Amino acid sequence: MTTYPESPIGAFSIAEVRVSGRTGVRPRGFVLRSYCDNDDARRELAERWGYPTVAGDVKLDVRHDRVVARVNAGGKPVLECELLDRDMISGGDIQYIASMHLARNKDDGKLVLVQVDPEFTFAKAERGKPTLSLISCNTEPLEGVGQPKEKPEVDLKYQAWIREMPCLVPGCPNESQFHHQNRQGHGAKGALCSDYRGLPLCCWHHTLGGTPGKPGSYHGTAKLTSWTFWKVYGVDVEATIHRLNTIWLEMGNKFK
Repeated sequence: MTTYPESPIGAFSIAEVRVSGRTGVRPRGFVLRSYCDNDDARRELAERWGYPTVAGDVKLDVRHDRVVARVNAGGKPVLECELLDRDMISGGDIQYIASMHLARNKDDGKLVLVQVDPEFTFAKAERGKPTLSLISCNTEPLEGVGQPKEKPEVDLKYQAWIREMPCLVPGCPNESQFHHQNRQGHGAKGALCSDYRGLPLCCWHHTLGGTPGKPGSYHGTAKLTSWTFWKVYGVDVEATIHRLNTIWLEMGNKFK
């Protein structure tokens, strides 16, 4: 279990269930499941590095005689463990084991094994006797790779309506194409996405690298990452999708 008080997407905590092994002489941990309490972090970890994430309430309670870690998911406890008989040790004695994740390559859609090597500077370190009191696998589906694909909603009328709008990049006068905004944040190749998450982007900012003074595109050779693209142009993606959906319904239309 790790807590990150600061990150580009805010504070978050993550708890991992791993199978330990070795690559040559080096220890590694293959991650079976990760619980994360920040939705943005969960999507980024799954999309960028293949973390098999689910939403969870992750708590680390440091007491005078023990450290207690608890994870709740779907309103139920799924993981509880404790560290007892703690002794102070040097941070130099800590070897943080790299994690391995199964991810899908965006270029060809093939599965690859991704190794993540975090770096830590330890101000305080302890060791003790670990005790596992609860572990459950009966939780919601993973957000990472290997999940069954659901059939997305297709609405050609909604697509045509979106294409009539100006490009979302402020000040861009070009006609729009229909862009699918994947929930995982990057619209990865092969990912399924409802038409009701569609957004208007001109061909230049969709795939062709942007325009003079407004560089970068969502896809293509000059692509920016999803997080960077929308941040550069000041677009609140989820709020925009919600606003478009609301207008669509107020016009007397229905979702399929």
